[in-house]
Amino acid sequence: MKLFFNTCPRDCYDTCSIVTAVDEGKLIEVKANSNHPITQGYLCPKGQNLIKYVYHKDRVLYPLRRTGSKGEGKFKKISWDDALNEIASRLTKVINENGSKTVLHYDYGGHSGLISLNFPKRFFNAIGSAETTYSICDNAGELAVELHYGKRYGRKPEEMLKSKLIVYWGFNAAVSNLHNFGLAKQAKEKGTKIYVIDPIANETTRLGTHLRIRPATDVIFAFGIAKYLIDNELIDSDFINEHTHGFEDFKGYLSKYTTEYVSKHTGISTQDIKSFAVDYAALKPNFINIGYGLQKQINGGEIVRAICLLPALIGVPRGFYYCNSERDFDKAYLKATHLRPNNPVKYVSSQLGRDLISKEINFLFVYNANPAATSPNQTLVKKGLLHEDLFVVVHDLFLTDTTLYADIVLPAASFFETMDINISYWHYYLSLNQKAIEPIDEAKSNSEVFRLLAKKMGLSQPELFEPDEDVIKKLISTSKTIEGRYEDLLQKGFLRMKQLPLMEFQTKSGKIEFSSSRAQELGLSSFPIVLDEHPQFPLRLISSAHPLILHSQYFNIQSIKPYILVNPTDAIKRMIKNKDATRIFNERGSLVLPVKISENVPEGVIWTFRSPWVSLSHDKKNVNVLTNDDFQRSSYGSTFNSTFVELEKT
Repeated sequence: MKLFFNTCPRDCYDTCSIVTAVDEGKLIEVKANSNHPITQGYLCPKGQNLIKYVYHKDRVLYPLRRTGSKGEGKFKKISWDDALNEIASRLTKVINENGSKTVLHYDYGGHSGLISLNFPKRFFNAIGSAETTYSICDNAGELAVELHYGKRYGRKPEEMLKSKLIVYWGFNAAVSNLHNFGLAKQAKEKGTKIYVIDPIANETTRLGTHLRIRPATDVIFAFGIAKYLIDNELIDSDFINEHTHGFEDFKGYLSKYTTEYVSKHTGISTQDIKSFAVDYAALKPNFINIGYGLQKQINGGEIVRAICLLPALIGVPRGFYYCNSERDFDKAYLKATHLRPNNPVKYVSSQLGRDLISKEINFLFVYNANPAATSPNQTLVKKGLLHEDLFVVVHDLFLTDTTLYADIVLPAASFFETMDINISYWHYYLSLNQKAIEPIDEAKSNSEVFRLLAKKMGLSQPELFEPDEDVIKKLISTSKTIEGRYEDLLQKGFLRMKQLPLMEFQTKSGKIEFSSSRAQELGLSSFPIVLDEHPQFPLRLISSAHPLILHSQYFNIQSIKPYILVNPTDAIKRMIKNKDATRIFNERGSLVLPVKISENVPEGVIWTFRSPWVSLSHDKKNVNVLTNDDFQRSSYGSTFNSTFVELEKT
């Protein structure tokens, strides 16, 4: 039996370090690395099912060519050579006839290893293809922090254990960031006070004081807290004077946000507003965890802007966590951006359906993603994928919803079958992923696919053929923040990375900017603003994570039936009873799901989890048939949670 270090590469905060046991070339045990300071010896339920995932009977084991109509899912086995020849031939034809701008690669965080995620971009840079904005997840919030601090990093997870107060703001850590939740429980046992600001009652709200806020009113609440702190002299004036810019103007900007005004708009009592503000000022050091779902709405970027200014008022530099993915890796080298012959045409990732039906894209290569299940405005995405003049290639482990529209399907390797390194956008550890087993049957890694395709295309740039291990070694050797060498990583399985200084602010003024100069340059308000929504339907639909699936991943190996949570008052108004089959609809489409009547959702809100496989759903739809595909002014951020619907009993 041999042991290997692996890392879960999913689009997840925790980025768990794993120790894998292999006997006679087969995985026999996958367990958490007990030596890792964050993983701490336990995995989430998804991680506990990894062997089942790797050896699942439905894995794609060889290349496939479509034989039926798009969407039917009819394929026949072909060889890798035939598949690559067909892809190269069609790609060459599209580029010659329509230009490289009509070629689009659509990928995301299905595999977030630095090699698996980025090496394929070398190929697309070399041919000069179009790109997506990668804004469907957290970009609006990232820009929000950058506008006021310069770079988007915040506190390290370990600092939660030293905090006297922890705040979860729109963040159900018990489901989406399990080790964060574990640290909070440890801190609570030591006397740390916890507040959870969320419209939904969930696993995390039970950990502390729940402030049930009305959805989309978070800017108002943050401004109300800021005004109360200022008016009651609970601020750190010395810190503000020395390390911030624009405070006096910000103070004037807050004039209307009295506790009474804030209570009326947010639904939080004046007493709770005051109590939170007093605790926030008194219990230091403290730590605000800002959730990603929070900023997936029309006002999302503005909400994150308002929240991240609160620590500056009480003298806690960067006293928040939103996204800690600032690293000093040579990304230009990793993606070989110097190979690109032109400025790329960019498409907004949340509007894939709109872009596909425009017929401006003639070749689509999908990897690390399943947009037919996870993209908003699903009907439009599927309609776009049906175009016969669009050639689609999908590289995946399973026949996902997106593969059903593919002309060629390529079998992907699991992360146990390739070498990689991983970083977290939460904690500060670089983690090793060793090749523990050989690829099953004819599966190949992302990087290997594009080496082979580059060869078929007659491309000769050496960067397109660089071995994975050589890339990893160079990334580590050129980093100034990794505490150790490549050899140390092989020995230990992970290495600590240095955090950028909390007291450095990379803004034009060199300070935390209450009034953001960069926002003005981008045509945005210098202060966060409140944006009104104008819904056509009465109920807000919020969709978030399920503990057993990650976006659409793992849904096919679980037995999970989708449902919606509805507040009793909303159910009574519509004469809906528990377990009734209910039609949820809006201007984009409709979906039938059973109801669970629950006080966990407030009146005017319904909730469901994202994103079940469409092909495994009874009506071939999931929640994204309803979700909003508009984008925010802030960095083209998505607006999933600014979706409004109506319900009726079927």
